[in-house]
Amino acid sequence: MKLPFLIMIASLINAPSTRPVVHKFEDGFVERSVAIVVRNRTAYVEYSIGFNESTLRDILASWNQADANIAQTSGTGQPHRRSDFKDSTHVLPSANKDRQTAGESSDSQAPDRENTMNLESAPADSSEPVKPDVELRKADQSGPVHTIAPDILSKLKRQAPAEITNGLEINCNGNPVDVVSAQEGPVPRHPFVMTVTFQFELPEGETCDLVFDDSNFPEQDGAVRYALKAAGDSLLLRSNVAPIIVRAERVELKSLPMPQRKRQTSINARLGFAK
Repeated sequence: MKLPFLIMIASLINAPSTRPVVHKFEDGFVERSVAIVVRNRTAYVEYSIGFNESTLRDILASWNQADANIAQTSGTGQPHRRSDFKDSTHVLPSANKDRQTAGESSDSQAPDRENTMNLESAPADSSEPVKPDVELRKADQSGPVHTIAPDILSKLKRQAPAEITNGLEINCNGNPVDVVSAQEGPVPRHPFVMTVTFQFELPEGETCDLVFDDSNFPEQDGAVRYALKAAGDSLLLRSNVAPIIVRAERVELKSLPMPQRKRQTSINARLGFAK
């Protein structure tokens, strides 16, 4: 009777390890996850990004070169540092405006939060800011996954809110919409390095044909996921993306021709509003 028990113990000892494999990004690869929730006429956005240090250095160099080119063409001789944030309520220009007109925002670190946030639990008249429904990948690795030098990570946190929002073009019924309150968001979970949060207001009207074009990271390949949800007095009449990130299709951008890549990095939706 003891033989089967001993065989079972031996099989457990010799079983292969189930420790998860640490996620590693390839050079030139950017993981993006964008979750938008429209409550009434305010859209709340969480834009999460992940990459390795080599890719981050390339991105920072590209951002700095763009600023230098702006300074040269404007004749000022000095790049305008849109990313030196001070006031989190200052309006940032939408992407179709000149990159020289800079906004300012907060460089403060927000606390960590649960993996999934539920918008519906917040009362409609709550004074607390509403956060999007967003589900990020669970950090089931023990210990740090990404190793990025602190000085490089600090530069990312300082520059990313302005740079990322400047890489967006947001329109409602063909009219540009301004981004506000761009800042570093909650501490992201694996595989993301940083989350940028911001808002935009939709104008009055019975409906809004919303276009959210994301032209960030044109020199890098990667993967994207987008989600758009309506809450409160707003209604989602149609959309080309899932309502929550967990249901969103993850699309690899590598080898996609530019027209198809542009379609995969755009949200097109129609919103209605209760009277």
